[in-house]
Amino acid sequence: MLGQLKKTPLFISLIVTGIALTVLALAGRSYRYETYETNLLTEPLLTVVFEGVHDGVWPAGAASKGEVPVIAAIPESSGSGDLAATPSGNTAALKRSRLPKDMNGTSSSGGGSSDGAQGSVSVPRGKEDADNTEDTEDTTGGAGDAEASREDELQEETGEEEISLWEPVPEEEEPEPVIYTELPEGVCNPVCPAVDYGVASRSFMAPEGTVFEYATEGIFAPTGEFYYLKHVDDSYFSDALFIGDSRTDGLYGYGNMRGVATFLSKESMSIFNIDTKRWNLHERDGSTISMSLEEALTQRSYRKVYISTGVNELGVPNTVSYYQRFRDVVAYIRAMQPDAIIYIEGIMHVSAAKSQSSNMFTNSLIVERNAALATLANGYDIFYIDMNPSVCDEEGNVYADLTGDGIHLYASAYERWHQFLKDNAIVRTRDDLGEVPAVQNPENIPNVEADTK
Repeated sequence: MLGQLKKTPLFISLIVTGIALTVLALAGRSYRYETYETNLLTEPLLTVVFEGVHDGVWPAGAASKGEVPVIAAIPESSGSGDLAATPSGNTAALKRSRLPKDMNGTSSSGGGSSDGAQGSVSVPRGKEDADNTEDTEDTTGGAGDAEASREDELQEETGEEEISLWEPVPEEEEPEPVIYTELPEGVCNPVCPAVDYGVASRSFMAPEGTVFEYATEGIFAPTGEFYYLKHVDDSYFSDALFIGDSRTDGLYGYGNMRGVATFLSKESMSIFNIDTKRWNLHERDGSTISMSLEEALTQRSYRKVYISTGVNELGVPNTVSYYQRFRDVVAYIRAMQPDAIIYIEGIMHVSAAKSQSSNMFTNSLIVERNAALATLANGYDIFYIDMNPSVCDEEGNVYADLTGDGIHLYASAYERWHQFLKDNAIVRTRDDLGEVPAVQNPENIPNVEADTK
């Protein structure tokens, strides 16, 4: 009878299976089933395998003791609890799984060293480990489901909250640009207003509705750090270059600034030809040579550059094109003289008689263009200064007794401009103070009651 049973395939299969499970139990006691207690006197060793299967610890897997990577990140959109690999480039939309409990009932960080894969960590093998490395790659079933189920059971049993395996690094946000509708008081001069007599031709002015913004891009954008206008003496202008038309030429000739500063000027200069022609460069030593704007800006470094044009452009349509061209010239000067303070000088007004009788030389047009130029100042290294209050009445017209033709000042009136410049200067560092002028007013300028064009 016993001999017949031994010959049956079922009996043989049971014996082979029992032996195989016992071998697996013996082999796994050193790593997979090391925490399982077994009494060999009361139960066979192979029962460890069945207990492990019940707990989700399968007999198949890695053949050596070590660490196994566990996918730690779960997409927030997933409500099933299935483990999922971290999607590349989308760390913000992840929530973190928790570590299993160790045998003492405390949270185990288990080594926690990264295995090099994004969104994954390494923890020691134990009773609550995932099945194996290969199984974790397929997170839609098998060992992955068992591990997720085991984690849910642990959370229900312990009531523990999730423990972070890693903290996503938030993307750095660029600071919002500071937007200014105007610069702080005292940084630049306000634009001097004037009475509008209603005679200005609209063809010379900006189209209705045009808005010139302070917060422009590039070098004109406000930085949030400002310098304020203050009084200086003539030594301040020793490293300054004044660029301008006939009015600037008059400041050189009659404003007691010979030997004090360098001037690049001529009566025909405009913002549209400033870089295409040659002008008179008046040096501090009294010499005058013909020079282009590019040559003047490359032969030496200046700490200050003053720009004053506009009277020759009043008949050029329109304010927008003037503003855009002026903007380009300022950018060019900034590129050629990166360390200089750039002063945008407002266009000098004209007399009331001139403003009322001409549709081109009007103070209303000049005020509009000055308002556009003022938006190019940033209060840091580009400043708008307006000398008109020094020579204008309460209606914004140049005093009649200061001008002969309504456009240019008498020689004696240019000292007002000179004093205005001394009262409205920027000092960033000691280096901006300049040096003692090379020549102290080399000649007395007579009080000539004449047009100084």
